[in-house]
Amino acid sequence: MNELFPEPTTLIRERETKKLASFYESSLNSSSELNRLILTGDKGVGKSVCLAQFEAMALSKESILVPFTNTESLVDGSTDFKLNPETKLYDQQMSAKRLLKKLKNLNKEFLNELPLSKDFIPIYSTKSQQAATTLKVSDKKTLLDLVKVGLGSKPTNATFVLTTLLEELSKQTKYPVYMTVDNFSTFVQNAMTKYRNNANENIYFQKFTIIKTILDYVTGDSKFAKGAVVVATHGSDRENCTIPAALGDVEPDYYAGFKDWDQDFTNLLRSNGGLQQLRVGKLSVDETKSILENLINFNVIHNQYQSKREIDELGFEAYLNKLAQRQYVVSGNGNASLLLRSAVLSYV
Repeated sequence: MNELFPEPTTLIRERETKKLASFYESSLNSSSELNRLILTGDKGVGKSVCLAQFEAMALSKESILVPFTNTESLVDGSTDFKLNPETKLYDQQMSAKRLLKKLKNLNKEFLNELPLSKDFIPIYSTKSQQAATTLKVSDKKTLLDLVKVGLGSKPTNATFVLTTLLEELSKQTKYPVYMTVDNFSTFVQNAMTKYRNNANENIYFQKFTIIKTILDYVTGDSKFAKGAVVVATHGSDRENCTIPAALGDVEPDYYAGFKDWDQDFTNLLRSNGGLQQLRVGKLSVDETKSILENLINFNVIHNQYQSKREIDELGFEAYLNKLAQRQYVVSGNGNASLLLRSAVLSYV
């Protein structure tokens, strides 16, 4: 959407944006265990856009944002992974480093203000390397120093640094912490990941440290003293009942196979009172009209068939109402993605 405009734009929606704003305000001074939200809805209705709006709200005040965007890379076999003999989970060092870099860029100022609550002893292959980069509370080290260890040139367990950072953030009370997860459905669609163990068997997604840590906060087993956890589903997982069953939207088929229902994951999502749900709906005719008006004003729609003749005959306002009604139907009664596709790509 932003590529079409000289300046970034978004749509403030009467229902969805108001509910997100209310949810955000209630999370400023309460535990994330009480503020766990899942955005659901049909494919293309704008769940990721709503998630981005919530992230913008979080960044509007002094707070720490922990976004997980490219969740597919955690299950698609594209990064390195290694079994941690202590935790019996698989660590993903390059994924952890990318996340640490993002967290540093987003929250550098605030991380530098938060002191470590306990000494941090990094995992290195040699004792000398370990001693050289150990962080001590007595030296007044901060969470930014912790992140720098994970991003350092010397090889270390970046996954351990990431999980320690989240543990430290859960203890501090100065800033609310907001964890967001886009395409949460990838853990349903790829429950048996593309990663394989020594027996050449696909590894279950909950066997990975980073994913397990995300789920701990999503389910409320781990929590931030102040803040929230917001996840967004992907619209193409409607045939799988794992998430809908956890939310109480459907009654699961107890004879369904694993690919259609991960019962363990459903039960996990129901723990600690379960998740609040915000179902993102389709656009109304008025919202469709508002988007089309912006597209026209920014000269994105400039050569629609017979538009000049209709404007001359009807006037701009009447033409816009007629166009909105027409595009509302063409877009499947207000699907945001289909609206942009039909209104823009058809005339490029």
